Amino acid sequence: VPPGEPLRPTTNRSLPAAHLSPSLVAHVLALADAGGGADAATHSALKSAVCSDTGLALPALARETGVTIARFERLVEAVRDADADGSACRHGPAEGLPRRGSLLLLRLLWQRAAARGKPALWPFFRVLHGRYGAALTEAALRRPPPPPP
Repeated sequence: VPPGEPLRPTTNRSLPAAHLSPSLVAHVLALADAGGGADAATHSALKSAVCSDTGLALPALARETGVTIARFERLVEAVRDADADGSACRHGPAEGLPRRGSLLLLRLLWQRAAARGKPALWPFFRVLHGRYGAALTEAALRRPPPPPP
């Protein structure tokens, strides 16, 4: 994205980001923070994920949309790698902030929630806290991202 150009959510339905509900954003962020990627634990967690927008489990969503679970795994890897990159954003609303991958996903979550109302954020927090624990503790926020495997 060129400097000065606003970031927009993708409308390309063949990309996993086009299908990220608040609950799926929570799964991707938590798995990326845990250092996940193309491994059995990430695959298992994604297979059990449920889309809060459609009520479909991720395997059913994948069949309906044609976006495979492997593509969601690659999204987890991309977020993890962007977070571990160590360089801060060079331009845009997150300039100077670390954890670029997580910030971009949180921005996407906020943009979509703003259009539907803030109650749309509750599935994000329910999944994040219910499945992955208290991720928003002070210690967790200060912890650096894990290095890529």
